[in-house]
Amino acid sequence: MPLPRTPVGRSAAAGVLALLAAALPATLASPAQAADSALRPSHVIHPIAGDGIAAAAINDRGQVVGTTSVAPDNGQFVPAHGFLWQHGRMTDLGPAVQNAYLINNRGQMVGTRDLNAVAHALLLRHGTVTELGNLGVDFTSAHGLNEHTVVVGDRQVVEGGQPHGFRWANGKLTDLGEGSAVAVNNRGQFVVNRNHPSVVEIYG
Repeated sequence: MPLPRTPVGRSAAAGVLALLAAALPATLASPAQAADSALRPSHVIHPIAGDGIAAAAINDRGQVVGTTSVAPDNGQFVPAHGFLWQHGRMTDLGPAVQNAYLINNRGQMVGTRDLNAVAHALLLRHGTVTELGNLGVDFTSAHGLNEHTVVVGDRQVVEGGQPHGFRWANGKLTDLGEGSAVAVNNRGQFVVNRNHPSVVEIYG
């Protein structure tokens, strides 16, 4: 019901508005202020050496993977290494794994190694590195990893050609034709982006 159009009604409305205006500055903070007051890092991860580091993924156990510089920048190129951070400890994955960018809740990781400027996708589990089907192709790149060690991604099969999606499971790589497999869930369903025509396909 609208307030009566009387001096008393107008006075009451003005009083309510004045109270609200006085309360707003005390109760509402800007997004930046809210983030600043509510969020603080629990850990800070530094490069192994030098000044370059980038995280790529974190799992539910708080394990973090990414890429770090391993030597000071003194004008001489030194390839970066993949890293695993857990329980406050940084582990260098060595020159065989130059990037680590996926990790599941079992601690299995997917990364890459560059050989002659060609990226080869790798699976790391139980301290063993497995190359994901790089026989006769220029590069592979993994984009998804589930809890059952199923990996999806894409690979170049001919120089200058369109990439082909792939699914890797139990040591077997399956070519999915032109496109890119970008994600896989724990039910084994995965999605592929196609370009001609532009569609998304769901498998499983």
